[in-house]
Amino acid sequence: MAASSHNSTSHSDSSVGSESPHSSLMVEVMRTNCVLEAFGNARTVMNDNSSRFGKFLTLGYDPTARLLGASVSTYLLEKTRAVRHANGERTFHVFYALLAGLTHAERHELKLLHTQADTQADTQADTQA
Repeated sequence: MAASSHNSTSHSDSSVGSESPHSSLMVEVMRTNCVLEAFGNARTVMNDNSSRFGKFLTLGYDPTARLLGASVSTYLLEKTRAVRHANGERTFHVFYALLAGLTHAERHELKLLHTQADTQADTQADTQA
């Protein structure tokens, strides 16, 4: 995964209530963390949500200390985990989320049957029927 960045110098407030565009921007910056972790975290033997990368967040402020934007850089991603992992471990969380969104027919067409997501989806479908 290449380093990614998101720069924001302006922001239109789509929130409701008295929240300012700047505090809304901070909420958006904080929400990026779960997205980044889906792409960079995985289950290991010692930790179900182990970070397999580093991230560096830079915040930009105006002279009155209002947040203007943010930039995030990722580094040291354990790239081999995308194709290979140890017994009892898993690859990055995002792959399982993507598999969970496929139907049984789509998994069959893509030759992705017999995965944990396939087993869980079939089990859930059986209990809901």
